[in-house]
Amino acid sequence: MSNYLPSSIKELKDSTFIYYKKDIDRLNEKLNIQDEKKKKVFNNQMLALFFNNEINSFAVTMKDLSLDPNIVSVNTDNKTLTVGRNINLQNNKNRPDKDLRKISNILSVSAISSIDKNFSKIYSKNNKTNEYDFASEISLNFKFTHINNNIIGTYEKHRAQIKSLRNEKIEKYLKSEFDKDEELKDPSNVDPGKKYYEYYKKIADKEIKNVKDNILFNSYKLSWWGVNVNIPLTKKVINVKSTKTVGSFENKEFYSWKAELFFNGLYNIPGYLNGTTLNGRISGSVFNNNNFIANNTSAVTFQTIADQNSIQQILNPADLVFIGDYERFATTALKLEGASLFFNNTIGVSAALEKNFGTYDALNWKLGIPVSLKDKDKKPSLNFEMQWHEINKVHVVGISVGYIFGKFVR
Repeated sequence: MSNYLPSSIKELKDSTFIYYKKDIDRLNEKLNIQDEKKKKVFNNQMLALFFNNEINSFAVTMKDLSLDPNIVSVNTDNKTLTVGRNINLQNNKNRPDKDLRKISNILSVSAISSIDKNFSKIYSKNNKTNEYDFASEISLNFKFTHINNNIIGTYEKHRAQIKSLRNEKIEKYLKSEFDKDEELKDPSNVDPGKKYYEYYKKIADKEIKNVKDNILFNSYKLSWWGVNVNIPLTKKVINVKSTKTVGSFENKEFYSWKAELFFNGLYNIPGYLNGTTLNGRISGSVFNNNNFIANNTSAVTFQTIADQNSIQQILNPADLVFIGDYERFATTALKLEGASLFFNNTIGVSAALEKNFGTYDALNWKLGIPVSLKDKDKKPSLNFEMQWHEINKVHVVGISVGYIFGKFVR
């Protein structure tokens, strides 16, 4: 983007659209592209805004990439509530051109707690619950994500239409926006430089709308990679007994930590089946595990007599106890996931394959039908998936639901 800034309202009105187009020419000069058929038709600021919007339109869970500053999501698949913040490491200052800068590196910091019967517990006594869940009650999650340079593809016929719409409609649109702006009627209270970035963004937004409404691109590609680390703040107390005979049991501590390296790729084809998106992910992880989780063991209820007389018995509270020898170990896993959404990214198919290595040596898989319900801005407000999966050779059919609330949190 040029370093030009207008010094007056007249210069702002006369030059903003001219410099928007000059930035496209300057990009081609910088890349030394001579062939008209290969020249860039968009500038980097418009592309940055385009891809930032597209990334946010697919985010639902912490596994997804989101650029919204706030993270608030619920996932019924792993029964968690996530609350956190995204930090743009390259652009964390409130600059006037902030929305026009490419986002490359994101640090996501969040707190994750488990959900029990639609309630996220801050503190509970684990041996009094009636559910078997080894996930830590509260943990801190740190995720670093690097977004690669992304590509939007156009045919030659698209390029001519894009230039034509830009020249025919955007300049008229910009003039009407200037006329409606009450602040510009009193130049003494206006910073022309700040207004320049505001109207530059309006041009980019309008061009994105023209491109999408008229489907003036054949595809776009997005990819990103990162590292995710989950650190438990609270421990799980597991009651363990070697046999079912009456007697005392041992208390074992378990911390559910996990580290993961991942790579994501997303490919969108707007003209196929009214809008199609293909999403692939590969990840490798290492996490804390134990034999009861690995074998999907259920606890049994133990209840002892606290006092007994000739009239009645007084019972101690019931305890959930796992029968067997307790073993704790680290597990390494490699996971491949693929998903597609059709018909304006509303419904599709998905599959996942996970291979675990070490003491826990299992091959798990999942097949699903994802459904994404959008809000008025075409961002997902509710995603659910009908699933058939096998974990530890146990087949399960059910529905997984994910909500994201980040855009409602200010």
